Amino acid sequence: MSTVNNQYADDEEDMGRCKRTCKSNKLFHGVDMFVSFMILCCSFVLLAEIRSFAGFLLPTYFAVFACLIFGFAVYTPKWVYTYCPFYCTFFGRGMTYLMLGSVTLAFDHHGFSIATGSIAIVTAFIYFSFCLINKWCNGSKFACTELPVPIIVRGEDDDTERNNQLKQQHSSSESETEIDGMNKTAAERALRALDKEQNIQEHTATESDRALAVMIDPNL
Repeated sequence: MSTVNNQYADDEEDMGRCKRTCKSNKLFHGVDMFVSFMILCCSFVLLAEIRSFAGFLLPTYFAVFACLIFGFAVYTPKWVYTYCPFYCTFFGRGMTYLMLGSVTLAFDHHGFSIATGSIAIVTAFIYFSFCLINKWCNGSKFACTELPVPIIVRGEDDDTERNNQLKQQHSSSESETEIDGMNKTAAERALRALDKEQNIQEHTATESDRALAVMIDPNL
C-alpha cells in the first residue's frame, strides 16, 4: 500500500514539475498549432493518392498525431503529465517532431510532404536548441526552462487554489466543531465530578450529624 502511495506521490510531483512553466511565452502554442496543421493537411493530401497499404497507414498515423499535438496545445489532460512527462519538455517535443518529419520525408514523390517534413524537422531542432540553452544557461533571464501551459489549462490553477481554500475552510470548521465538542464533553465531566463531590460531602455531613446525635443521646 505504501509503495502505491509513493508512486502516486511521484506522479503528482512529476505533474507539478511539468506544469511549472514559462507562462508568458505563447509562441510555442502557435508553432505547435502550425506544424500540426501542416502535418494534418499533408496526411489528407497523401490519403488522396493512396498507392499501397503503407501509403494509407502512415498518413492515418500523421492525422492522429497532428490532432493530438493540436489538441494538447489547447488543452492537456492531467494523465499526459503523469504518463507522458517527456512531451512537456523541449527534448521530448523535439523528438516527436523529428520522428514525424523524418517519416513524412519518406513520401518524397510529393512536394507538399517534403515541405511539411522539412518544417517539422526544423521545428524539432529549434526545440533541441532550447533544450541546450536551458542546460548551458540555467538560471539566466532569457532562458525559458519549461514549455508554456496549454491555453485552457490556465484556469485550473485558480480552481485548484479555490478548492484548496474550501478544503482549508472545511477542515478549520471541522476542527472548531471538534474543539467545541471536546470543550462541551470536558464541561459535562466537570459538572458530573462536582455533583459527585457535593453528594459525597452531603453524605459525609449526614453521617457526622448522625454520629453526633448518637453521642449526645445514646438511646437513639
